[in-house]
This record gives sequence, C-alpha cells and structure tokens, in this order.
Amino acid sequence: MKISINQTAKPLTEKNSIQKYQWFDDYISNNRGGSFGMTVITLNGRGHCNEEISLEELQSMMGTLQPKNDDPDADIWIDVYGNNEKELKTIGELFGIHPLTIDDWLSDSTRSKSTIFDTYYELSDKELFYQTDSNILDYSSINITMRDTFVLTVHSKHLHAIKKVKDKISLHYTESLPSAQWVMYALLMDIIKGYKLIMKHIEEDLDTFEKLAEFMISTDQNAILARLMSIKKRASNLDYQISPKKALLRYLIKTPTQKISKMVKIYLRDVLEEAVIIVKRVDFVNDKIDDVTNTFLSRMTLDSYRVNRDQEELMKRFAIITTLFTPLTFLSTSFGMNVLVPGQELDNYGMFIGLYVIAIAAMIGGISYFKLTHWI
Repeated sequence: MKISINQTAKPLTEKNSIQKYQWFDDYISNNRGGSFGMTVITLNGRGHCNEEISLEELQSMMGTLQPKNDDPDADIWIDVYGNNEKELKTIGELFGIHPLTIDDWLSDSTRSKSTIFDTYYELSDKELFYQTDSNILDYSSINITMRDTFVLTVHSKHLHAIKKVKDKISLHYTESLPSAQWVMYALLMDIIKGYKLIMKHIEEDLDTFEKLAEFMISTDQNAILARLMSIKKRASNLDYQISPKKALLRYLIKTPTQKISKMVKIYLRDVLEEAVIIVKRVDFVNDKIDDVTNTFLSRMTLDSYRVNRDQEELMKRFAIITTLFTPLTFLSTSFGMNVLVPGQELDNYGMFIGLYVIAIAAMIGGISYFKLTHWI
C-alpha cells in the first residue's frame, strides 16, 4: 500500500514536522508493544531528497539501490519510521539484515551498543527528550545499519535528530549525499547536541534553585526539596544514558575491522569528544547537586532546631505561669466554692490573708528559683 510521495526539496519546519507525524506518535504510544499498520519510508541520495515511498516502491527500486562503490555520488540513506513487525522483517530481508538486528528494530528499549556482521555493522542509540509540558525525560531508540555507501535507520518515534539531518539535506544536498558515513555522523552528533541542551537546562535549573534556596521560608521547604530531587533525577538519567554512549564510541574507534573505515573513525572521535565533555559536565553537576543537597538539608535541620527551640521556650513560659499561679488559683477556687472551708467560721480575715501571704511567698520563691535555673 502506497503511503505518500513527496518529491519536493523544501526543508521540513519544526511545526510542520510535528503536526505531520504527531498523530502517528500518539498512535504508537497508545499501542506500544504491538504491530502497527503504518510504516513511513524516506529516501535520500541518488537524486532523491526526503522522498517518501511505500514498501512496494522500495521493493521495485531494489535493483537501482544496490551499492555502487565506484560512484562517489552513489551513497544513499533510507529512513524507516514505524514498528510494523511484518514490514520491518520484509525490509530486513530485502537488505540481507541479520534477525538479531531486526529484533533490535522491534525493541524500543535497546541499550546503546554496536554489532559488527559480515556485510555491515549496526549502531543502536537513544535520543533523550522532554515529555510534553513537563520536566520528565523520555527516550526513543534509533538503529543505524551501516555499509560503505548505504545507511539504513529504523525508529518507532519521531526523532529531532532525524528531522535536523533531513533539513540539512533539503538545504544543501538535494541531489546527492556527502557520504553514508556523514549521515551517521550527523545523526550521532545531533543526538549528542540534544544531550548537551538537556545538560544546559539542568545546570540552569540548579543555578535557579540555589538562588531560590537563599530566600526560602519554612513553608517552602517541601516544594524546594521536590524541585531539587527532580533536578537530581534528570541528571542521573542523563548520566545513565551518556555513559554507555561513550563506551560504544570508544569500542567502534578501537575495534580493528575493515568494516569501519578511517574516515568513520574520524567522525566518531569528534562525537566522542562531545560525549566526554558531557560526561564531565554531568559529573560536575552531580557533585554540585550533592553539595547543594547537603547544604539544603543542613539548613533545614538548623531551621527545624530553631523552631523546636522557640516552641520549647514558649512551653517553658506556659509552665512557669501555670506553676506560679497554681497556689492563688487553688485559694480562689476554694473560697469561691459553696462548701465549708477551714477558717470560714472565724469573724476575721486572718486565715484568708495568711493563706494568700503564703501563696504570694510561694510565687516569689518560684520566680527566684526559675531565675536561678535560667528559665526566665
């Protein structure tokens, strides 16, 4: 079934691209784990520029898409967007792809890795992005199959890196690609740039948090602590994703195989340098987050101690007042009751005055005692 044909060389804009494929992303998200009835195949190189073709058209073009090592303009890039198991297996059979690679295509949780086969090598990587209207990080996998003059990418979600590379091709390489290796390099570099942008957001949020923490009040502590934990979680997620990427790039650079040319290794070293920089920044931010967390928790502990101390002082004052006025309260209550109290049968107030003098003396003694014990 033919999906659509687009032979224009106009660059995809951010708005048009998102609107064009947003419904497809929503459908895949709502049906994750199943086989979907839509696969978008985009062709670049050999006179094609962001041309969307159907699977049937791809099958009919296989004769013209075979590798041509003697032609400098013969490099081609085929991008497959979807997760239809049947169609992905058909595409894999067309290009002689190993079943293990096809299994990676069908899994969106594939870790960053590389596998070298007899006729090609495969890269599996992840693009990080923020979920819509939130600070929660999500990821999507991309699988890159490389041959000398041929690159095949498979992904189940709309990727910003794919879009950016397609835009570059639409603007500068409408007739032929610089090389298949350049496509792989551009994709990996744009994925790394996405990591750098997320790293920048985390650093900005951490700086903002430090400024807010200086003016926080006790009622804001829970909200500020939740924000700090959100920053720490994003930094940990970024660290978890970037570390395997660095190991993957080093493996590809150091692996002695003819499948990976010297030019590819030059590209990969450039990407590796960016990855190493991000790893160092992540380590620095994690250390800074730990320091800020310790400082913040220490301040919370100090504030809690001050509040408890103030409450303790207040309770002491209540205890002092209650203790000092207990004798007077007892006398007033006793003589105010409609019962017989010793001394009421006398014709004078001597008994009453004597008791009050004793109560006042007890109050004065209590005040002196509390001053000696530094309660007041």
